[in-house]
Amino acid sequence: PADTHTDNFWQELANVNLSSAGSTLSSGVFTPKKFMWVQAWAKVSPATGAPAFRVGNTTVSVDTEYATRASSNGNAYDQAASTSIDMAPAFIQNNETCFVNIFIINNASEEKILVWNSTLSGGSGAGNETKERRGASKWTDTTDQINIVSLINAGSGDFSNGTIKVWGSD
Repeated sequence: PADTHTDNFWQELANVNLSSAGSTLSSGVFTPKKFMWVQAWAKVSPATGAPAFRVGNTTVSVDTEYATRASSNGNAYDQAASTSIDMAPAFIQNNETCFVNIFIINNASEEKILVWNSTLSGGSGAGNETKERRGASKWTDTTDQINIVSLINAGSGDFSNGTIKVWGSD
C-alpha cells in the first residue's frame, strides 16, 4: 500500500542458462519469496520430449506431492496426480521450443498453488501450428517454501538449449 512505484515489485532470484545438452534445466537453490514468477524456455533435441515442471525445497520433489488440472489446445480439462506438472499437450517433436510462464503462491505452511501456461512451437514453418497447455497445479508440501524449480524432459532426448528465470516478492 505504501509503494510509490519507484521500486520493482519483482526481485530476480535466479537466472540460469543451460550450459550443455541435458534433460533438466534447474534454477539452483535461491532465497524463497511469498509470491514467485517463473519463466523458462527450452529447445528439445533430437528425439521426442515432454516438458514437465518440478518444485521443491533444497531438492526438487519427485514423489506424488503434485496435483494438476489442465487443458491442452482448448480441449476439456483433465485432472492428474503425479510426480511432476506436465507442461506439454502431447509429446513434442525434434527441435520444438517450449516456453512456460508460471505464477506461484509460496506460503510455507500451506499447499503451494501454481497457475501456468506453456506454449510449444509446433516445429518450424507456417504449416506447423503452435500447441498450448494451461492449468493450475499444487505442490502439497505444508512445511517448506519452494526454493528450487526445474523444467525437466520427462520424455526421451535432451534440451539442447534453454533458460530459466525466477523472480519473487514478499
